[in-house]
Amino acid sequence: MSDLFLFRFDDESNDRKQSIVVFGANELNSIRIEEAIKIDVSINLTPSKIYVISLSSQRADLKALSQDQSKTIKFSSLISNDESSIEFISVSNDGAFESLKTESPLDLILQNKIMAAGGIEIFRKRRGILKSSPHYHFVKPSGDHCDKFIRVSNLLTSGNEVSFLALGVLPHIHGNMKHIYVDTSSISFLIMTALQLSGKYQSSLPVIESFESYSAFNKKYDFVEAATSSVFISATTSGGLNAKLNAETNLYRDKIVTLFFSNLLEGQKGVFNISSAMKDDIYSKPAALCKLCKDNSKLINIVGEQFLPEIPRHEKLLICKPHFKKNRENFFSEFATHGLLHSDKIETPNIREHFYIDIASFLKDEELSKPFIKKLNVILNKSFSRDIKTIVTLDDSGSNALKEQVIKYLNNEEENYQWLTLTELETKEFDTEHSALVIAGSITSGRKLLSASRRLRALNIDTAIKYLVGISKLPTEVESIQLSKDLEQGGNELIILNKCPLPRIKEHVVTAWELEKGFLSQFIDDFEDNITSLPQTLSVRNTEVRDSKNGLFLNDPNDKPLVLRDGFAFWSSLNIDCSKASQADVYWTMQTIMHDLRVENSDTGLESTYHSTVLSPICFDRYNDGIIQACILRAATPGELNYTIDKSFSRQMADVLISIIKNWNIAQGEGCLEFLMALATKRMKVLDSDLTRVLALSHEVDMNDTVKFLLNCIANSSEVNIPTKPF
Repeated sequence: MSDLFLFRFDDESNDRKQSIVVFGANELNSIRIEEAIKIDVSINLTPSKIYVISLSSQRADLKALSQDQSKTIKFSSLISNDESSIEFISVSNDGAFESLKTESPLDLILQNKIMAAGGIEIFRKRRGILKSSPHYHFVKPSGDHCDKFIRVSNLLTSGNEVSFLALGVLPHIHGNMKHIYVDTSSISFLIMTALQLSGKYQSSLPVIESFESYSAFNKKYDFVEAATSSVFISATTSGGLNAKLNAETNLYRDKIVTLFFSNLLEGQKGVFNISSAMKDDIYSKPAALCKLCKDNSKLINIVGEQFLPEIPRHEKLLICKPHFKKNRENFFSEFATHGLLHSDKIETPNIREHFYIDIASFLKDEELSKPFIKKLNVILNKSFSRDIKTIVTLDDSGSNALKEQVIKYLNNEEENYQWLTLTELETKEFDTEHSALVIAGSITSGRKLLSASRRLRALNIDTAIKYLVGISKLPTEVESIQLSKDLEQGGNELIILNKCPLPRIKEHVVTAWELEKGFLSQFIDDFEDNITSLPQTLSVRNTEVRDSKNGLFLNDPNDKPLVLRDGFAFWSSLNIDCSKASQADVYWTMQTIMHDLRVENSDTGLESTYHSTVLSPICFDRYNDGIIQACILRAATPGELNYTIDKSFSRQMADVLISIIKNWNIAQGEGCLEFLMALATKRMKVLDSDLTRVLALSHEVDMNDTVKFLLNCIANSSEVNIPTKPF
């Protein structure tokens, strides 16, 4: 019934049977009460007792009802013939329960049981927990990541239930309140109801303001920190917001109250403990420790003053020329088409770099490196102090080549300096009375510089360390700034000559090449180590991938390597000969563009908190060189190629695939095998209905054997039914 709130609770004092509570905030109607009890008893077991509860404003009606024997007999007959099984309770303006039968306060333990059970019932009934799925999780206003989020506004949908919840708030309503602060305005209705039920504010009510949870600490919210101010927090699982208010404001601690909680810190006040309503604990961790992020679960921000999850959106992104920034143009003008850029190269033992730049070869070419050397000498003029006597070089060819340029700057007077490699620095004694220079040809994470920094802490307190880096590949400016802060403590200096931010491909990351290797390896005979069923093109490719040979991409279906044709849009304003471009040159170019789009973290970028963005199928029409298509496919994440999120996206991508596969023997289809490998390794996905259309092409009579082989592999690993004839 909308004008009654009925629930059950465990009343252990009565033969361990459950009892019924019927709460009405307004005029009590005996017929409605009887109907509500009848419905409940017809569904559930016979209760032990019935508690009819109302407000002090309805005390007279409640008293009359309790003294009307005909009505109490009707109520009791629903569960027993004992009139003592019916209890009528009035709630005072302070939230105290009074038994009208004895005209004395109700046992406090029983009162607390009733309030706790009612709060839990509303919490469960109105679904106060927002749950995530394996595909996404939440970012709380505190910044912590969690798999569940308590949203109190979900509970405040029924006036009668809100009035019941307000009974729990009444003990915290004081007569001298002037300012009431809430972490979300959605609970203002509940607080206002409690104020009205208290009867303490007949003329003017206290001002209720929302401080928007943790946002208050970002913009320094101006609290009135007086005894007349109270704070109500909607919900917590840790007591964190309460603790932060205590630490960063002078608000009175005993005036800060949390409405719903599963855990509070010592000394904190709460109203409804809802821990029993949560089947599992809420997983909540700082962002850096979040295992859900490591499982590639997407993030949903709990945003706004109402604590709403961001509205999910599905979007397509079309890569355009303006996405290739000026700083990227400068880098590729200097380093592209000279055999300097590589992918998955082992430069030092047991260390494979996904993005490797050959600094040594670059510096050997005097004409090519002239602008770089000029910039280096300017930096050394400014930063190389006479006090530097120890020079440490990282253990790689690029760092050694940069070291040789420093030696030239010193006019070959290297005997006046102590020269150490990073490995030697870890094991040898060195002069602690003078400053040091640390040389790195390129850095990916900065860990080796930090390692050198730890060892050089033994330097004299009056000395300093200069860190000279040729090229930084740190993914973001934030990480670059953090590395600077870590290294520059105590007056040290980090100098970076050139920056090329790139995604960090860590050792445990499964790349498109690793997936390809795994796919092809299933066709190897384990006993004779012979390829048993691969077409010739894939047989050769399998050996290349296994042996880490050059050739980033699959050949075209005619077994010719993918090459860049003239007119590459992103190099159009640069003085670059496209015919000299390696596959790695083009791959680096597309990776930098897509990396920048991810880092943007905006509606125009590839990566945002709670919307799925895929690469527009039009990208593959606009950039129709097979090598560019291959670069995009390999540089994209599986999520950016998951077209199953939207029917129209999937249909468009399937249309592109069909066109490319049908034209396998001409330029339009030269990237055909790369698309099929993306489908075979499940890096690219379309809906089953669209995949069926693609796989039906395997029935084409003139289809290339390698293309047909991959189509059949995709069909065998999927659950779609392939028509006997193509569409």
